[in-house]
Amino acid sequence: MFEHVGQKNYRTFMETMTRCLKSDSLLLLHTIGSNTTSPEIAPGISKSKFVGPPAKPDGFSGA
Repeated sequence: MFEHVGQKNYRTFMETMTRCLKSDSLLLLHTIGSNTTSPEIAPGISKSKFVGPPAKPDGFSGA
């Protein structure tokens, strides 16, 4: 998630996480990143893997 908020939103993200946690809690933030930046997107990343609405679980009436 953190990788997708964008650098300009890091502070807001962390402030939100701080607000959501209990005062004696810790946040484990696992990220995927690099020490360098690139305008290129890895092949396949730009295509959506989830096309259409999510499937309903078996037995879900969906009222």
